[in-house]
Amino acid sequence: MNPYTQSRIGNILLWVFLASVLFNLISPLPGFSGTLPDHGLGILGAILMLLTLEYPFRKRLLKKRGRDNPLFFHVFFGLSGATLAMVHGSARFTGPASELLFVVLLFLVSTGLVGKFLFRRVSVTLRDQKKNMELLRREFFRVRQDPVMQQACDFMGERAIFPDLPEAPEDAGMEDPLFISNCDKLLKIARGIAETETAIKTFSATKKIFSRWAILHMILAVFFWGILATHVANTLYYGLRWLR
Repeated sequence: MNPYTQSRIGNILLWVFLASVLFNLISPLPGFSGTLPDHGLGILGAILMLLTLEYPFRKRLLKKRGRDNPLFFHVFFGLSGATLAMVHGSARFTGPASELLFVVLLFLVSTGLVGKFLFRRVSVTLRDQKKNMELLRREFFRVRQDPVMQQACDFMGERAIFPDLPEAPEDAGMEDPLFISNCDKLLKIARGIAETETAIKTFSATKKIFSRWAILHMILAVFFWGILATHVANTLYYGLRWLR
Protein backbone atom coordinates (compact mmCIF):
# COMPACT_ATOMS: atom_id res chain seq x y z
CA MET A 1 0.00 0.00 0.00
CA ASN A 2 1.49 3.33 -1.04
CA PRO A 3 1.98 6.17 1.52
CA TYR A 4 -0.72 8.34 -0.09
CA THR A 5 -3.37 5.63 0.35
CA GLN A 6 -2.23 5.03 3.93
CA SER A 7 -2.53 8.74 4.66
CA ARG A 8 -6.04 8.88 3.18
CA ILE A 9 -7.19 5.88 5.23
CA GLY A 10 -5.62 7.34 8.37
CA ASN A 11 -7.38 10.68 7.87
CA ILE A 12 -10.75 8.97 7.31
CA LEU A 13 -10.32 6.88 10.47
CA LEU A 14 -9.39 9.99 12.43
CA TRP A 15 -12.54 11.84 11.36
CA VAL A 16 -14.69 8.80 12.11
CA PHE A 17 -13.11 8.57 15.57
CA LEU A 18 -13.77 12.26 16.27
CA ALA A 19 -17.38 11.79 15.14
CA SER A 20 -17.75 8.83 17.51
CA VAL A 21 -16.45 10.98 20.40
CA LEU A 22 -19.03 13.68 19.66
CA PHE A 23 -21.72 11.01 19.32
CA ASN A 24 -20.70 9.62 22.70
CA LEU A 25 -20.98 13.01 24.40
CA ILE A 26 -24.01 14.45 22.61
CA SER A 27 -26.29 11.50 21.83
CA PRO A 28 -25.92 8.72 24.43
CA LEU A 29 -28.02 5.57 23.98
CA PRO A 30 -28.85 4.24 27.46
CA GLY A 31 -31.23 1.60 26.06
CA PHE A 32 -28.35 0.14 24.04
CA SER A 33 -26.35 -0.73 27.14
CA GLY A 34 -26.04 -4.41 27.94
CA THR A 35 -27.42 -5.66 24.63
CA LEU A 36 -25.66 -8.20 22.45
CA PRO A 37 -24.56 -5.60 19.83
CA ASP A 38 -23.23 -3.36 22.61
CA HIS A 39 -21.05 -6.10 24.08
CA GLY A 40 -20.06 -7.22 20.59
CA LEU A 41 -18.75 -3.74 19.76
CA GLY A 42 -16.84 -3.60 23.03
CA ILE A 43 -15.24 -7.01 22.50
CA LEU A 44 -14.33 -6.27 18.88
CA GLY A 45 -12.88 -2.88 19.84
CA ALA A 46 -10.76 -4.49 22.55
CA ILE A 47 -9.47 -7.12 20.09
CA LEU A 48 -8.52 -4.45 17.54
CA MET A 49 -6.71 -2.41 20.17
CA LEU A 50 -4.97 -5.57 21.35
CA LEU A 51 -3.55 -5.92 17.84
CA THR A 52 -1.81 -2.54 18.27
CA LEU A 53 0.60 -4.24 20.68
CA GLU A 54 2.23 -6.03 17.75
CA TYR A 55 3.98 -2.81 16.70
CA PRO A 56 5.80 -2.12 20.03
CA PHE A 57 6.53 -5.84 20.38
CA ARG A 58 8.25 -5.99 16.99
CA LYS A 59 9.96 -2.64 17.55
CA ARG A 60 11.24 -3.12 21.11
CA LEU A 61 11.88 -6.86 21.26
CA LEU A 62 12.47 -7.91 17.64
CA LYS A 63 14.18 -4.62 16.71
CA LYS A 64 12.07 -4.31 13.56
CA ARG A 65 11.85 -0.79 12.22
CA GLY A 66 10.85 1.06 9.07
CA ARG A 67 9.36 -1.09 6.34
CA ASP A 68 9.83 -4.23 8.42
CA ASN A 69 7.44 -2.81 11.01
CA PRO A 70 5.09 -0.22 9.41
CA LEU A 71 3.36 2.20 11.76
CA PHE A 72 0.24 2.26 9.57
CA PHE A 73 -1.26 -0.94 11.02
CA HIS A 74 -0.68 0.32 14.58
CA VAL A 75 -2.63 3.49 13.71
CA PHE A 76 -5.29 1.56 11.79
CA PHE A 77 -6.04 -0.92 14.58
CA GLY A 78 -5.78 1.79 17.25
CA LEU A 79 -8.25 4.21 15.65
CA SER A 80 -10.63 1.44 14.56
CA GLY A 81 -10.68 -0.12 18.02
CA ALA A 82 -11.02 3.25 19.75
CA THR A 83 -13.95 4.17 17.49
CA LEU A 84 -15.81 0.95 18.33
CA ALA A 85 -15.04 1.53 22.02
CA MET A 86 -16.55 5.01 21.79
CA VAL A 87 -19.74 3.67 20.21
CA HIS A 88 -19.80 0.95 22.88
CA GLY A 89 -19.37 3.60 25.57
CA SER A 90 -22.13 5.76 24.14
CA ALA A 91 -24.62 3.44 25.82
CA ARG A 92 -23.91 4.92 29.24
CA PHE A 93 -21.15 5.13 31.82
CA THR A 94 -21.62 2.19 34.17
CA GLY A 95 -19.20 3.35 36.84
CA PRO A 96 -15.91 5.07 37.66
CA ALA A 97 -13.93 2.48 35.69
CA SER A 98 -15.80 3.13 32.44
CA GLU A 99 -15.62 6.91 32.92
CA LEU A 100 -11.88 6.77 33.59
CA LEU A 101 -11.46 4.41 30.65
CA PHE A 102 -13.14 6.97 28.38
CA VAL A 103 -10.81 9.78 29.52
CA VAL A 104 -7.63 7.69 29.32
CA LEU A 105 -8.58 6.44 25.86
CA LEU A 106 -8.95 10.03 24.64
CA PHE A 107 -5.52 10.95 26.00
CA LEU A 108 -4.00 7.75 24.63
CA VAL A 109 -5.25 8.41 21.10
CA SER A 110 -4.31 12.10 21.32
CA THR A 111 -0.73 11.45 22.38
CA GLY A 112 -0.39 8.79 19.69
CA LEU A 113 -1.62 11.11 16.93
CA VAL A 114 0.53 14.03 18.07
CA GLY A 115 3.56 11.79 18.25
CA LYS A 116 2.86 10.27 14.85
CA PHE A 117 2.48 13.50 12.90
CA LEU A 118 4.91 15.82 14.68
CA PHE A 119 7.63 13.26 15.38
CA ARG A 120 7.57 12.11 11.78
CA ARG A 121 7.74 15.68 10.51
CA VAL A 122 10.67 16.48 12.77
CA SER A 123 12.46 13.29 11.72
CA VAL A 124 11.96 14.00 8.02
CA THR A 125 13.14 17.60 8.43
CA LEU A 126 16.19 16.50 10.39
CA ARG A 127 17.06 13.94 7.74
CA ASP A 128 16.72 16.59 5.01
CA GLN A 129 18.92 19.02 6.94
CA LYS A 130 21.63 16.39 7.30
CA LYS A 131 21.51 15.74 3.56
CA ASN A 132 21.82 19.48 2.90
CA MET A 133 24.78 19.65 5.27
CA GLU A 134 26.55 16.88 3.40
CA LEU A 135 25.95 18.59 0.05
CA LEU A 136 27.16 21.95 1.35
CA ARG A 137 30.34 20.44 2.76
CA ARG A 138 31.08 18.62 -0.45
CA GLU A 139 30.54 21.83 -2.42
CA PHE A 140 32.74 23.81 -0.03
CA PHE A 141 35.68 21.38 -0.27
CA ARG A 142 35.22 21.04 -4.02
CA VAL A 143 35.32 24.78 -4.54
CA ARG A 144 38.17 25.21 -2.09
CA GLN A 145 40.45 22.97 -4.16
CA ASP A 146 40.65 25.67 -6.84
CA PRO A 147 43.95 27.61 -6.43
CA VAL A 148 42.18 30.96 -6.72
CA MET A 149 39.63 29.87 -4.14
CA GLN A 150 42.45 28.63 -1.93
CA GLN A 151 43.96 32.10 -2.01
CA ALA A 152 40.58 33.57 -1.13
CA CYS A 153 40.26 31.18 1.82
CA ASP A 154 43.69 32.13 3.13
CA PHE A 155 42.96 35.82 2.74
CA MET A 156 39.58 35.60 4.48
CA GLY A 157 41.09 33.51 7.28
CA GLU A 158 43.82 36.05 7.96
CA ARG A 159 41.39 38.97 7.89
CA ALA A 160 38.99 37.14 10.22
CA ILE A 161 41.74 36.50 12.79
CA PHE A 162 43.65 39.76 12.31
CA PRO A 163 41.17 42.42 11.06
CA ASP A 164 43.76 45.21 11.55
CA LEU A 165 46.45 43.41 9.59
CA PRO A 166 48.08 45.91 7.19
CA GLU A 167 47.62 45.16 3.51
CA ALA A 168 50.64 43.46 1.96
CA PRO A 169 51.85 44.30 -1.59
CA GLU A 170 50.74 40.88 -2.82
CA ASP A 171 47.21 41.70 -1.62
CA ALA A 172 46.85 44.40 -4.24
CA GLY A 173 44.88 42.09 -6.49
CA MET A 174 42.32 41.42 -3.78
CA GLU A 175 40.12 44.19 -5.19
CA ASP A 176 39.69 42.27 -8.42
CA PRO A 177 35.93 41.64 -9.10
CA LEU A 178 36.54 37.93 -9.79
CA PHE A 179 38.39 37.53 -6.51
CA ILE A 180 35.62 39.33 -4.62
CA SER A 181 33.05 37.08 -6.31
CA ASN A 182 35.01 34.00 -5.21
CA CYS A 183 35.15 35.30 -1.65
CA ASP A 184 31.39 35.93 -1.66
CA LYS A 185 30.72 32.43 -2.97
CA LEU A 186 32.77 30.83 -0.24
CA LEU A 187 31.15 33.03 2.40
CA LYS A 188 27.66 32.04 1.26
CA ILE A 189 28.54 28.34 1.43
CA ALA A 190 30.14 28.80 4.86
CA ARG A 191 27.07 30.68 6.14
CA GLY A 192 24.85 27.94 4.75
CA ILE A 193 26.87 25.31 6.63
CA ALA A 194 26.64 27.31 9.88
CA GLU A 195 22.89 27.84 9.54
CA THR A 196 22.31 24.18 8.71
CA GLU A 197 24.35 23.09 11.74
CA THR A 198 22.17 25.30 13.95
CA ALA A 199 19.00 23.83 12.41
CA ILE A 200 20.27 20.27 12.95
CA LYS A 201 20.98 20.99 16.63
CA THR A 202 17.50 22.49 17.05
CA PHE A 203 15.67 19.61 15.38
CA SER A 204 17.81 17.04 17.23
CA ALA A 205 16.77 18.60 20.55
CA THR A 206 13.13 18.62 19.41
CA LYS A 207 13.37 14.96 18.44
CA LYS A 208 14.60 14.11 21.94
CA ILE A 209 11.58 15.89 23.41
CA PHE A 210 9.21 13.87 21.21
CA SER A 211 10.99 10.65 22.18
CA ARG A 212 9.93 11.46 25.75
CA TRP A 213 6.43 12.10 24.41
CA ALA A 214 6.44 8.51 23.15
CA ILE A 215 7.25 7.37 26.69
CA LEU A 216 4.13 9.22 27.90
CA HIS A 217 2.11 7.41 25.24
CA MET A 218 3.42 4.05 26.47
CA ILE A 219 2.65 4.89 30.11
CA LEU A 220 -0.92 5.80 29.16
CA ALA A 221 -1.19 2.52 27.22
CA VAL A 222 -0.20 0.51 30.31
CA PHE A 223 -2.69 2.50 32.38
CA PHE A 224 -5.38 1.95 29.74
CA TRP A 225 -4.97 -1.82 29.66
CA GLY A 226 -5.09 -1.97 33.44
CA ILE A 227 -8.38 -0.05 33.55
CA LEU A 228 -9.77 -2.10 30.66
CA ALA A 229 -9.02 -5.31 32.54
CA THR A 230 -10.88 -3.89 35.55
CA HIS A 231 -13.80 -2.89 33.33
CA VAL A 232 -14.03 -6.37 31.78
CA ALA A 233 -13.76 -8.07 35.18
CA ASN A 234 -16.47 -5.80 36.54
CA THR A 235 -18.76 -6.64 33.60
CA LEU A 236 -18.21 -10.38 34.01
CA TYR A 237 -18.68 -10.24 37.77
CA TYR A 238 -22.01 -8.45 37.71
CA GLY A 239 -23.23 -10.50 34.78
CA LEU A 240 -23.96 -9.91 31.14
CA ARG A 241 -27.56 -8.79 30.87
CA TRP A 242 -27.96 -10.08 27.30
CA LEU A 243 -27.34 -13.67 28.56
CA ARG A 244 -30.29 -13.56 30.92
